Amino acid sequence: MANDALTATYLYLYPGRFGGPIVPSTHKNPTASDIHNVAVPAFQVGSRITIRLEGTSTNVGWSEFTYLKAGTPDATAVAAGTLCVPLSTTDLHTVSNDPATVRLNTGLAAYALSAMTEGRYGFYWTGGYQPKELVSGFPTTLLTDGTVAADKLVKVVSTGGICGLGLDTLSGDAADSFLAIGYSASDDA
Repeated sequence: MANDALTATYLYLYPGRFGGPIVPSTHKNPTASDIHNVAVPAFQVGSRITIRLEGTSTNVGWSEFTYLKAGTPDATAVAAGTLCVPLSTTDLHTVSNDPATVRLNTGLAAYALSAMTEGRYGFYWTGGYQPKELVSGFPTTLLTDGTVAADKLVKVVSTGGICGLGLDTLSGDAADSFLAIGYSASDDA
């Protein structure tokens, strides 16, 4: 499949998939320098915060962010809008964008909010609406494999050697129903 893109405002990620507790936070900026891309975690790894989007962008609602550890990236490095997934099924809170080493079939997805350094901690977008109005530099489009369609579920796939979004065809297999990470309100372009 050819690589394509989906306008980020058309993607809704299912919240709560990483399963950590929602913690109270006064932070309205999930990329603040005292908590994001730091060597020593400022929150318990796996903790989640939610921040309301007030509608300066297309979406009004909530964004969920999960505090995760950056694993070893692939050759493209991790930048804002990079789709990352867990490195193993035993450590779901260390994520990478390298489809050669990650577990694509966990049903978990985390979008980096900024460039992340290997071994450092920070918040990733893991649920709700895209956080463009909260995160300076978050991209307006997200990588897909060219199969994403409007009003359909999406899952993580390997596309062009990196992690991206693909159409979840839901084979009917019980295990497959857990692979969908969200919903697309538009075709990719």
